[in-house]
Amino acid sequence: MDIGNKIYELRKAENLSQEALAEKLGVARQTISKWELGETSPDLRQAKRLADFFGVSLNGLAGDEAENNTPAGSEAAAAVYETRPCVQPKPKSKKKVVITVLLCILIFALTASPVLIRLAVRKHEYKNGSIRYSAVECDLHGEKYLYEFRYYEEDGQIIEAGGDGYLSDIVGIEKYGNAYQAINVIKAYVENNGGTTQITDAEISS
Repeated sequence: MDIGNKIYELRKAENLSQEALAEKLGVARQTISKWELGETSPDLRQAKRLADFFGVSLNGLAGDEAENNTPAGSEAAAAVYETRPCVQPKPKSKKKVVITVLLCILIFALTASPVLIRLAVRKHEYKNGSIRYSAVECDLHGEKYLYEFRYYEEDGQIIEAGGDGYLSDIVGIEKYGNAYQAINVIKAYVENNGGTTQITDAEISS
């Protein structure tokens, strides 16, 4: 069973909608949908949150542990199976072995040092004008995130933007060419979900 199907079954066992699970994890509903369809996979921090929320190990989240480890118990799990096609057990595939090895590596990386996914987007060539730097520091669900911008002060046009991959997923930075809009979106999302933001701002050239 791949991780998308496992997330689906754990969510159904908890009787949660995609929107409800997304709200609890602090991600967009479309993110949950993409995980379950196998279009994308959760990153390390998101996988750990999912495992903690459902009360399973990271291996269990990948489908390598007995299904009765779901927090709702075997009866809830059985109810989920009744709504899905019966699949005969298959020998452990190479794909599962690879997933298990990768998860072990990720667990080691998590305990050895913090993992920060940073994205940088080059928007356009430099032009004349004052350039500002803004750093948005966020505290959400007990986790700290950072996103940084370089942009033209006059119109907010982004030169470079980069930061934590989780915030990038939420903001969809590629949709914004204006730093003021992007910063407001981050601030609104974090504060609407019970978090706090602190913005550091400075002029770096003129």
